[in-house]
Amino acid sequence: AKRITLIHSRQHLLNRFETYMHDGAMEKLKDLEIDVVLGARVDMSHLASREADHGVERVIRTTDGREFEAELVVSFFQTSSLVLG
Repeated sequence: AKRITLIHSRQHLLNRFETYMHDGAMEKLKDLEIDVVLGARVDMSHLASREADHGVERVIRTTDGREFEAELVVSFFQTSSLVLG
């Protein structure tokens, strides 16, 4: 099974809306077994790739130094999106 991790720069999802919407979204993501990391920014200068047993693996680092391994990276910004796979 694949794991999905959502890294979001704010402390709340849907931060422009009422808190209950954040709570509902977080509950649904938990039900779907999606890991959520809040208050973290991806360090776009550190999108490394390395060979793995199952192919190429990407290493995503946040600006606070945490690292996440990924086979596929989908990044969304207010003005653009980026897919690495």
